[in-house]
Amino acid sequence: MISACLKVAVFAGVLALATGFASITKAQTTPAENETGPSLPIKGFEKRGGFVNFVSGGGRCLCAVQAEAGAKQALTNGDTIELDEGRAELILSPGYYVRLAAHTTARLLDLSRDNLKIEIRKGSAIVEIPVEDGVQLQPWIQDLKDKFFNIVTVITPGGEYAIFRAGGYRFDITANHESRVRVIKGAVAVGGHIVKDGTASIMAGAVSLSSDEKYVDDVFDKWSRERAAALIQSNKSLKQSDWYKEMERGHAYLDVLDVDAAEGASRHVVSALNGVAGFVESGVSIKSGAADWRELKSNAQLSDGDLLRTGPNSRAEISPYPDFSLYLNGNTEISYRVDADENVSIDVLKGSTALFVSETKLKRAERNALKLSANKTEYTINASGYYRLNVFSSDEAELLIYSGSVLSGSEIGSGKRIIMRGANRVTASLDKDSRDSFDVWSGHRTARTLYTPLKKWYAGLWFLNPETGEYTFVPGERVCKSPYGGSYSTSYSLSHTSQRVRPAGNRRQPDRF
Repeated sequence: MISACLKVAVFAGVLALATGFASITKAQTTPAENETGPSLPIKGFEKRGGFVNFVSGGGRCLCAVQAEAGAKQALTNGDTIELDEGRAELILSPGYYVRLAAHTTARLLDLSRDNLKIEIRKGSAIVEIPVEDGVQLQPWIQDLKDKFFNIVTVITPGGEYAIFRAGGYRFDITANHESRVRVIKGAVAVGGHIVKDGTASIMAGAVSLSSDEKYVDDVFDKWSRERAAALIQSNKSLKQSDWYKEMERGHAYLDVLDVDAAEGASRHVVSALNGVAGFVESGVSIKSGAADWRELKSNAQLSDGDLLRTGPNSRAEISPYPDFSLYLNGNTEISYRVDADENVSIDVLKGSTALFVSETKLKRAERNALKLSANKTEYTINASGYYRLNVFSSDEAELLIYSGSVLSGSEIGSGKRIIMRGANRVTASLDKDSRDSFDVWSGHRTARTLYTPLKKWYAGLWFLNPETGEYTFVPGERVCKSPYGGSYSTSYSLSHTSQRVRPAGNRRQPDRF
């Protein structure tokens, strides 16, 4: 039997909402609401996630917080799920399901809504994210919309994957530590490739792509489909609930206080100062002069001579200038320098960095210039664009210019790959569509810094169905469907004047911009 710390009990009642999330605000009703009578509180909704939703068989949760009697196992950063003969379904941010097969070990590195990160150490896992079932958008609008999708970084023994579209994904770790993803629907970045169908495998850093035409579902796939169908049915059954009927009549509401938005704002630092640390994951350190290494905090001010390093699965953002965003991948170390004129130089000692330079109204000759170097080769960057610098050893590195240009003796423009081996330098063409997990992650962080995301695009809540004792997804202002098929037809719409949530039923809501 599964240990008590991973048991999922059936609730006798409905889980109360977190403090400050769904409260009655009697004094702030609109005239239209007053005409319909008193409003009623609705319980059972959850906007954060981070629970074991379903489990069967044997396993354990190495969790920081032990489950209370009669409650679901809550999950926090760093928790590990180890399954023997059992299976488990986890819910993360609303709409994000993770299912684990027997003999699987998975560690939850980050459960925050805008930086989900999971490590699959062995076994098999399926990530399901309901797909928006709306009108087809123009490509440029869809691309902009995708930039605000809450990506999932999946770390495996073979390498990293970045899920950046809703859909279904199966991950498998083989006995020889080969890592494989099968895209049921959606898009994932891995090792310089964007995979929208078929299978991508990583072994010893090498990526191979293949079709899944001959793929046959196994028992884990079938179980995942059954879970998806059960959750769809649970969602549909909510139309018969008293709270839904009351919402339809305008007698009940949710007051949504988006605490995550306030917390998230602190993760997107925009400063007029040079050398400010923005978004920082745990496991990032800084060393100043002869002092010991210490943890780097968001909003920290960097000084001349500082060294920064990231752990194996840690990333960070610093702003050398207000319009420059430099991202550090895992296992990266840099040296930060500032001269008497406040000009910044960064030497990448190992690992990978990504640099986004935003457009400004300043003339190129007047704007900031960053000197970026590796292995004693220096480049000056003052043109808007996207750049990637990878240091493989003390004798080999490469600079990728996806857009923009660099100065190094002469000007080298967009679409070029500069390969550095010792004192030799070779310039070759670059496939601008080549992207890996770090590229996708960096691009999404930049988009969230430069633009205000329209949260309603991906709005949704979990609801604990008292009939099943399990959470199901309730989308907001849109119709969603499972990548396996079937529609989440019970949804809600947001009153933009009162900021209250009301049901939308089966109505298909167009995207609003």
